[in-house]
Amino acid sequence: MSDLNIEILKEFGINEVESVKNLSYEDRERWYVNDKYFLKKFTDLDKLEKTLFINTELYQAGVPVAKYYKTNTGKFYAEINNEYYSLAKKIAGSHDEFDPTGAFALGQNIAKLHTALKQLSDKSSYPIVKMSEMHNLHSFALNAISEKQLAVRKEITDYCINFDELYTSLQTQLIHGDLHRWNILFKHGEVTAFLDLEILQAETRLKDIWYFMNAELDHIDKTEELVEKWLETFKSLLSGYNTVSELKKEELDALTYMLVLHNLNAVPFLSNAGFPVDKVIEKLNWLYDNKSKFSFSIEDITLNE
Repeated sequence: MSDLNIEILKEFGINEVESVKNLSYEDRERWYVNDKYFLKKFTDLDKLEKTLFINTELYQAGVPVAKYYKTNTGKFYAEINNEYYSLAKKIAGSHDEFDPTGAFALGQNIAKLHTALKQLSDKSSYPIVKMSEMHNLHSFALNAISEKQLAVRKEITDYCINFDELYTSLQTQLIHGDLHRWNILFKHGEVTAFLDLEILQAETRLKDIWYFMNAELDHIDKTEELVEKWLETFKSLLSGYNTVSELKKEELDALTYMLVLHNLNAVPFLSNAGFPVDKVIEKLNWLYDNKSKFSFSIEDITLNE
């Protein structure tokens, strides 16, 4: 335990320090304190202030996120030697405790997150990262696929190009943008916290759901039984979301396009980065060939009264 850590913790009114543990052996900038708190170092003050602003607003809105503590002087961070430190409550849960039976509740929590983020965007003065899968397709992916002669079926690129009109009709708003199980904590199947909210995106709101389900697909073999469970989880997520924030037909119509488009864009991106893309193309082909299976209607996701 370093004298610096003790000095920082005193800034937050913690004078009795029983233990300070690094989050992992490789991570030397985040610590668990007394198994109750989470201390994190920042060198970028703008990033820290953005994190604190977002989490404070969401916490007050009842969204499951970290609770941050103030220093003795009333600020949400301590500054020592041109480095900045935040202190949050340690949140119970783990990434591995996601249970598909809790997908309905997860969908509800994502909808609550989006509702709060929509309100937050009206207050925020920092730049929002605008993401567009269609822009990525036209500005990069199509040319790269052609130039590198990547083995992507023309019917798939045509399918994604035909998504243009529907995509431009979709409303965008502030969303998480990188929502997968490693950015969520679960305990007993319940969501205890959304994590890594520093870089939010302006995109179609259902990106957070199809992005989550796209990542979950990587964890399973494509057996009939496991695919059926994946589809049930997908439908449950949407059903839970719909009970909090009503979905529109065009949003559901866009889901199949978005999943295929995202994986199409991934092929040239990963190829340019030097990664083998056979598995990515295999997944892309599977999603395209099975798109009717996750083409959900409003009736599919509406609970029977």
